[in-house]
Amino acid sequence: MLGIDTYNIAGASLFSNSQPPHPATCSQCGRKTDQDFVNPIYRVRKRRRDATATYDGYFLVSERFKAQCEREQWPGVEFVRLPADPAFFWLRGTRTLEFDAERRETRFKRYCTACGGYCDVIGSTPIYLKGISAPLGEGFYRTDLEFASGPEQHPLIIVGPRTGQQIKSQKYPVLDVSPIEI
Repeated sequence: MLGIDTYNIAGASLFSNSQPPHPATCSQCGRKTDQDFVNPIYRVRKRRRDATATYDGYFLVSERFKAQCEREQWPGVEFVRLPADPAFFWLRGTRTLEFDAERRETRFKRYCTACGGYCDVIGSTPIYLKGISAPLGEGFYRTDLEFASGPEQHPLIIVGPRTGQQIKSQKYPVLDVSPIEI
């Protein structure tokens, strides 16, 4: 979604060329800093899939998947239409769950003084959530932490158990819906 320019970070130790930085990323570490950025020319390549993820953490869904979410009236999700590909949407979770990084022993590496984030956030599975002692309600959630390195960082998208079963029943190819232990 961010495109090849994402890796054009001048002086960043993670990257090796000297082009101007991408406007949606930190000029020092390459992390995405514009959380609302959508590439105006991006098009989904694998058109038969109802759900796919980009290398830089955008979870994209088809019109069919979006229609199911709207039909079921699942809360906690918004859909951002891709400007150059109106048949696909960026699915964004709007309800946040606090990830228990201490219990999971998530590692935070290469702190960036320019953006105040870590270039590497490693360790998202198994998923541990703070303050959750019962199954989640219907709909979608996202973690407060974003995992991966540089511009690839993204939150985990989590659905309630009933929502997960309804999604699984549609047999969307390549979509993994796995239970989380409380």
